[in-house]
Parts: sequence; structure tokens; C-alpha cells
Amino acid sequence: MGTTAQDIRIINEAGFKWVRFDLSWSKIESKKGIYNFDDYNELNLLLKKYDIKPYYILDYSNKLYENDNSIVTTEGRNAFKNFAKEAAQRYKGQGAVWEIWNEPDSNKFWSPQPSFEDYSRLVNEVAPAIKLIDSSGKVVAPALNGINADSLEWLEETFKNGILKNIDMVSVHPYRKDVPETVINDYTRVRDLIKKYSSKNIQVVSGEWGYITEKTFNRRDGELKQARYATRMMLINSWMKVPISVWYGLKNDGQDINVPGQNYGLIWPDNEPKIAYRSISVLSQITQEYHVEKKLEYGYPEDYIFQMNNSNHKKMLVFWTTEKEHYITISLPNGNGWLISMLGERKKVNWNQKQVVLRLTSSPSYLLIK
Repeated sequence: MGTTAQDIRIINEAGFKWVRFDLSWSKIESKKGIYNFDDYNELNLLLKKYDIKPYYILDYSNKLYENDNSIVTTEGRNAFKNFAKEAAQRYKGQGAVWEIWNEPDSNKFWSPQPSFEDYSRLVNEVAPAIKLIDSSGKVVAPALNGINADSLEWLEETFKNGILKNIDMVSVHPYRKDVPETVINDYTRVRDLIKKYSSKNIQVVSGEWGYITEKTFNRRDGELKQARYATRMMLINSWMKVPISVWYGLKNDGQDINVPGQNYGLIWPDNEPKIAYRSISVLSQITQEYHVEKKLEYGYPEDYIFQMNNSNHKKMLVFWTTEKEHYITISLPNGNGWLISMLGERKKVNWNQKQVVLRLTSSPSYLLIK
């Protein structure tokens, strides 16, 4: 597995509530009809210990039944369904997410050629079987590879093939080189597509998304940019009512900072936290009892100012800009509170005359109102 007790503790301390990981079919069923979950049982016990919910990915193919990394035969579908039922029986009752495959619209994960027909057949057979066993869980699909014209066309074909009847949420992987705020229109496109084919209240899940730590002259600059994007990504997802946001990933996939694909982690391979780990920890701690009520508009589309509330009717503002740093004056009843930076530095502030001046930068800040 490679996931240690220390890893789960680190995840818990950052405030994450979900951990997404593979349940590898070929590893669990290495002999026909015999299932071995030993490598996963300890991880599940650790998740329970830290009150973290599992987000299982049921994947990939199995040479006992299929020639390629895909499922295209009746025998393969039946065998995968039996594997999924065994997993659901073992780990039911946890309120888990059950995701069927990972990025099947990519030939990296469904080879030799992605097929919405074969994938839809798999979902339509497997999803009902899981739900019969684990009524506490949610079945999601298809872990879409990006949100673009091609991937949305592929997604629509699975909808035409009826997968929305059998799943609870649609999972997408909104990776992009652009700023996180550009995802807003993409979520709208996915939701419009869902509404076109279903009257059910099917939510959109951000099942995997991250930004690399870019190589810069000063390593701190690369880490800071990743931290800003990670924090803004989570806040935008919250505003867009995305119920689950999975960051990829906990650790770098390798040691070489010069290889971008190895550099998505929130911590370095030696367990040294990056700045993004700290910014996510601050975000989790400050906003854990709050929800985004509304976006405040002051005529500047590049500014993001959200009002958040909690159950005690306490208010908080979180704000940043995607453009150059600047100040803005907003109306607010006379009061006082704490100004908290993205990395947790606190400063007591007071304001009167029903106005407060905010300094907007590319790093989100929080105004906790007393």
C-alpha cells in the first residue's frame, strides 16, 4: 500500500476528512474467486481511528479475465462485479464513497482504447450491486479526466447510456494550468449536462485535483504559489457546493523537483511539510464550522470576497484577488475581530463608521468578525 500510520496522522492534522485510494482488483484477486484484503484492512482501521472516511476507487483490470487494462467481456464484468461486492461487504457501513474506475476516458487507464459503451455497461451492472450491500455509501463515476470539450462529450455519452440512473454523484478531475477560479464555468457545464439527462439531485465531486510546486529560483516562491492555488481551489469548491474535494496528493511521487508530475505533494518525501500543507491546515481550522453564504460583489470580477456563517450566526469574510494587489473599502457594521493570513498570522483589528478596508492579494485572508 505504501500508506503509513504517520501519513494518516499527517492527513488528519491538516483537517482532511476523506482519503481516496485504490482497491486494486488484480492485487486483491490473484486467483480466481479468492479475495485477499489484508493490505487494506490496516489502512481502514487507521481511517476509523482518525475519523476519516474512505473514498475507494475500484480499479483496474485483471489478467485472470481480461487481456488489456479494460473490461470488455461479460466474464470480466461479472468478475469485477463480484470483486466489488466482496469489497462492499467487507467495508460497508462507513458512509464511504465507491468510485468505479479512475479516468476511464483516458487510454492511460482504459486501454487500448477508451470506450464509453463498455464503461457504461460496467457501471450499470456494478453500481446497483454495491448499493444493495452498502446503503450507507455513495457510488460515484466516472472520475472524468479533465473538464474540456472532449471529456464532456465522452461524459455525455455515458449519460446517454444511463449511468445517472445508478450513481449518486458525478466525479471529475478538474486539473488545469490556469488559476483555480476558472473551474466555475466548468462545474456549471457538468451540472447542465446532468440536468439534461436526469431529474435526480446528483452532485458533482472534485475527485482529484492539484497543482505542482513549480521550480523557481527561490523554492519558497514555488511553494507559495502552490499554497495560494490549493487554498483558493478549496474555497471555490466550497462556494460551488462541491461536497468532496480531493487534493492530489499527500507526498511527491518522486524526489526530483525538476519532474513536474512528481511534484504535486503537500509534503516532501522526507515528510517535511510544504507551505501548501500549512495553508490547508489553517483553512481547515478556521472554516471548519463555517459555510459560504454568498459572494459579495463590488464591481471587480477579479476580486473574490465571500461571506461565511456558522450555526451561531457568527460571520467571517474570506477574500483575495486574481489580479494585482489592491485595497477595497466595504460596508460592515462597526465592530472588531481578527485578521488572519493564509498561513495563520493573526492581527486584532477594529473598524468604525460602518466601513472596513481590505487588502486583497493573491493569497486568501480571513476576517473573523466578533
